[in-house]
Amino acid sequence: MTNAGIVGVMLDLTERKRAEEALAFNNIFLRTQQESSLDGILVVDENGEILSFNQRFVDMWGIPPEVIESKSDERVLQSVMDRLASPEEFMRKVKHIYEVRDEISRDEVVLKDGRSFDRYSAPMLGASGRYYGRVWYFRDITDRKQAEEVRERLVRELESKNTEMERFIYTVSHDLRSPLLTINGFVGFLESDLAKGSSERVKVDLKMISSAISKMDRLLKDTLELSRIGRVANPPEVVPFTEIVQEALGQMSEKIGVRGVRVKIKTNLPSVNVDRMRIVEVLTNLIENSIKYMGGQPHPSIEVGCRLDGEEKVFFVKDNGMGIDPSQHDKVFGLFYKVDKKSEGSGAGLAIVKRIIEIHGGRIWVESELGKGCTVCFNLPVAK
Repeated sequence: MTNAGIVGVMLDLTERKRAEEALAFNNIFLRTQQESSLDGILVVDENGEILSFNQRFVDMWGIPPEVIESKSDERVLQSVMDRLASPEEFMRKVKHIYEVRDEISRDEVVLKDGRSFDRYSAPMLGASGRYYGRVWYFRDITDRKQAEEVRERLVRELESKNTEMERFIYTVSHDLRSPLLTINGFVGFLESDLAKGSSERVKVDLKMISSAISKMDRLLKDTLELSRIGRVANPPEVVPFTEIVQEALGQMSEKIGVRGVRVKIKTNLPSVNVDRMRIVEVLTNLIENSIKYMGGQPHPSIEVGCRLDGEEKVFFVKDNGMGIDPSQHDKVFGLFYKVDKKSEGSGAGLAIVKRIIEIHGGRIWVESELGKGCTVCFNLPVAK
């Protein structure tokens, strides 16, 4: 071989070595990129066989070590499918992607455990447009989705609170005007009666003015009480619900005795994790309402207990009084609403009760028909 030939072979070997080194570098670079990625990466060839995947992909899908060691694309795919909430839908999309081949695809997949992955798939195409396979990227978006759900829930709650505040302001301004108008009217009568020297009429005028002032005072106190709930609270404590019931009945014992109400407390009541003082307030309000609306019931009775609706524990105060028309069930929890306009009180009691229950994360509702008694139901956090 001539010197020129030897030099040519040496150059050829040098170029080949450089190419091999460059290829090795590229492989190392790509592998480093894969392993440092926050995404789970899966590389599949044109025949659908798995070429490689990174550790993040293994961890995200919880693929067992023995499946990884087997290097079986079918077992890896099955491991993925077993964790999907809708494997049939996923496979339908995968088949479509491989039929189209050069299409970039992106969607969301949900796992049985509730996690959500953003799935992105892109084709590997050569310079000539030849299809070599696909790269799949999976990004865990569970935290983001949960944050979005929390944000949306907070927005809905804020909108609800704003609507509630508008109703609250309207109701307060409307109901406070009533005693003011009464006072204003009787001040005019008072001036006239004083001018006439009618002492009896003056006494009546003053009595009506005093009554209107007392009504306004009750309205303002109840409004203040409602506004304080949630801002001024006692630390929650685990307490048997029976103790709360007995404390409330103790506070209402005089009214119960005067009306001759028979009270029954269900057995095996659970313990609750609550602001004890506030829940006693709930029970006293509900028991007082039951007594107030017994109507002409000759044998008045009240039952306090807890029932199981599916998996939900529902507390209740049940009476055999006059009942409430279904059309009024939601209205009774409105501020200053009164079933009987002539009854005592401002009508804020059930609005306060509703607010306390909601502050504890529960809801409250009425089950009743006219003439068939009333059951007020509510949820509370049950101690575990």
